[in-house]
Amino acid sequence: GLYHGGTLSYGFKAVDKKICIDEEKAKIVLYMFQQYAEGHGGDEILQELTKKGVRHRGKPIAKSTFYDMLRREEYTGVTHNSFGTFDNLYPRIVPQPLFDEVQRRLKLNKIGGNSVKVEFLLKRKCVCGYCGKNIQGESGTSRNKTTIHYYYKCVGRKQFAICNCKVY
Repeated sequence: GLYHGGTLSYGFKAVDKKICIDEEKAKIVLYMFQQYAEGHGGDEILQELTKKGVRHRGKPIAKSTFYDMLRREEYTGVTHNSFGTFDNLYPRIVPQPLFDEVQRRLKLNKIGGNSVKVEFLLKRKCVCGYCGKNIQGESGTSRNKTTIHYYYKCVGRKQFAICNCKVY
């Protein structure tokens, strides 16, 4: 297919109405996917890229842009739009198994799946009756450092200070 305009994802460029790989930027995209799949965190990867002078639209890559890039299926050569799914518009930068592993890690990190110490059974299942925000599992150590207490807390109270509900 031919490229008809619009903003291309980082790592691609348009040449003669065709989407091609920008080799220099594609290496950075592949590096990001590989590092994330190996278990490195987003902040760590972004600090490394910033040290190397990597820029996106004249600025260091923002954290939200980084995570958006990790979710873009275009890097595997597939794109979706209102007309359907196409696998002939974008050349592949990231191998499918690597993309799948990154998606698995993103999903785990999204809902706190890395916490192996405690399983909060109500995780992502309860909302606050006062403000409608999620209820999150928390833990804290007693003053004498001998007992760990587990409880649930409203995100509206914890992060945004907009809720007056009690700790459960």
